[in-house]
Amino acid sequence: MKAGTKTRKGVVGVVYRKGEKEPEFLLLHRQQGWKGWEFSKGGVESGEGDEEALLREIREETGIGKVKVRARMPTEIAYRYPAWYKSGYTGAKQSVFLVEALEDRVSVSDEHDDYKWADYRSALKILKHKGQKKALSESFQAML
Repeated sequence: MKAGTKTRKGVVGVVYRKGEKEPEFLLLHRQQGWKGWEFSKGGVESGEGDEEALLREIREETGIGKVKVRARMPTEIAYRYPAWYKSGYTGAKQSVFLVEALEDRVSVSDEHDDYKWADYRSALKILKHKGQKKALSESFQAML
């Protein structure tokens, strides 16, 4: 982000579950603002810590309440909002966390219209944003 921009602080949860052969990652299909696959993510609200915001966003967007935060990843995802997006911010900078889901039941919020559990290689192909691909790669490497 350029100096002097108003950046929204956010979090991304790379949520996984233990699969039969390898971990499976939870991808959400976004239908608001843009359409595509992503991880659970959102802004840190006033008075909230990063992990508190992370757990809230995962619960709100997926219905999953039983999770274990395994690691805060070194990467951050930064991007600019499109000009038409009127939020009072020019972009976002998101901290990335590796999170194990301790339950499988998913109930997506209105922001999303579908979800899928995907192995690493499939998830890497499905995700389109460079920052989310990097977050997935670093998270997967941290699990090895």
